Amino acid sequence: MEILIPIKHSVKIDNTYLLKKEFHLTNAIFKKHVGNPNLIQNTYNEMNTYIQVNGLQPITSGYNISVKDQTHGISVDEMEIDVYIGVNPNKL
Repeated sequence: MEILIPIKHSVKIDNTYLLKKEFHLTNAIFKKHVGNPNLIQNTYNEMNTYIQVNGLQPITSGYNISVKDQTHGISVDEMEIDVYIGVNPNKL
């Protein structure tokens, strides 16, 4: 299992973990989820429908990037999460 966590500072990593200094994702579809994160499954369902309708083949799991977190002055319904799913560049 791979869990990716963005960090802003340099940190010392022991041998239990691997630090990826750069992460590249190419040939991906993208959708912005705006609203309660508990409803993000709806965004994934829409993306999966798009994948099926267009004959695409997913080659990664979904990657969630928090764009606007719930902070002072921002409600849970104003949160934004960018969702990416890598797809095979070869159309079958």
